[in-house]
Amino acid sequence: MITSVRLQEFNGHRDSTVALGRLTVLVGPNGSGKTSVLEALALQSRLVRHASRDVLTGDWSLGDLLRRGAEGGPIELTSQGTWEHEAWSFRTALSESSVHVDWERDDDDTKNFTASGISPLRKLVPRLDEAVAPATLYKLNAERIAAAAYSDDLALAAIKLT
Repeated sequence: MITSVRLQEFNGHRDSTVALGRLTVLVGPNGSGKTSVLEALALQSRLVRHASRDVLTGDWSLGDLLRRGAEGGPIELTSQGTWEHEAWSFRTALSESSVHVDWERDDDDTKNFTASGISPLRKLVPRLDEAVAPATLYKLNAERIAAAAYSDDLALAAIKLT
C-alpha cells in the first residue's frame, strides 16, 4: 500500500508531500494540485509498466509536466509504502536526458540506476509492479454525473473504482 507521495517540480508543486491511507480524499480549490497528485501516481505506474520513451510523450512530456518557473528540472516523484510487511521507497527523477530510479526495501533490496527508456522498469526491478500497483487516472465530468441523478431517463449512476 502506498502511504505517501512526494512531488518536486511537478506541475504546480514545487515540493509537496501527501500522506495517503486506505481511503484518501483530496479536497481543495480549483488549481490547488489535487489532480497533479493523482497524475504523479499514474505516471510512476506507467513508468513501471511501459518504456519511458513511450510514456513521456504528448500530454505526459517533460515540458508539460515540469512546474512553471522551475530551473529545468529534474522532476522528482517519490512514493513510499509497505508491501508484504516491509517498507519500501520508489523515487524517479525525470530530466530531458534520463530517468533515474532509486528503489529500496527493508530487506536490503536496493537498486539505483538510470533507465535506458527502452524497457519498462518492472523488467529492471523484479516485483516492482507488485509494490507500485497499477494506477489509472480517470477524469470524470461532475456535471454530467450529477445530471444523471436528475434525469427521467436514468434511475441510477454508480462508479466503482478498484
